[in-house]
Amino acid sequence: MTLPDDADEAVLEQRLRSDLGPARLADCTGLEIDETVAEPETAADLLASSRAVFASVGLSKKVALCDVLLGRAALDAGQVATAVGHCRRALGEARPADAPSLAYEAYMTLGDALSAQTDTAGARRAFEAARRQLERLRAHVPTDEDRKSTRLNSSHGYI
Repeated sequence: MTLPDDADEAVLEQRLRSDLGPARLADCTGLEIDETVAEPETAADLLASSRAVFASVGLSKKVALCDVLLGRAALDAGQVATAVGHCRRALGEARPADAPSLAYEAYMTLGDALSAQTDTAGARRAFEAARRQLERLRAHVPTDEDRKSTRLNSSHGYI
């Protein structure tokens, strides 16, 4: 699996992120994995292969995404301990890459997995961490006031 040379990683991640869901990956190569295309085991094998390729070329956000998807697939298959491991690996990749949306997904899946293990304290910590990641994302979203201020400032340049 190769990425276009001119591909902007942030744009690619956004495209991947928009399609993020249980057992689903749609990336810039057009590869789509979901329950209608492949059995869950096949999807997990393809995700593991994709993870290895992304890791070999240093695309940590893509590695984290594969780990999140592998974690969700494992959780859906009832492999809770495996799901926890994938989520923790994703968080190890997402932090240095400064990818709060991936960290959010990893913490949410981790919370679900820990809840399935009846670790309510751990699940609560994971869900609270997910909320903090959403707050980080929200801090970077411009408000209507910010846009109005920008519009007024730009119009003053033309008067």
